[in-house]
Amino acid sequence: RKRDPNHVPRPMNSFLSYRTEQQHFIRYYCPGANHREISKIVAKWWHELNEEGKELYREQAISAKLKHAERYPDYKFTPKKKK
Repeated sequence: RKRDPNHVPRPMNSFLSYRTEQQHFIRYYCPGANHREISKIVAKWWHELNEEGKELYREQAISAKLKHAERYPDYKFTPKKKK
């Protein structure tokens, strides 16, 4: 699928930050796991994680959002309409 070269990606949220970190562990222990399986495992871990554990990733998401706002000051998320 071709992407628009001017496409601005969305900033990482707390779950995506957590998933990115955790997928390295899953890939190491389950090298044959695909993205669908990894997402299921990480989602389960995320729901089991306490609020204190999630706070680190929430702070990372806030930081990512601020950096994104600096880099793309005119960015506004506009979802595409489904056909």
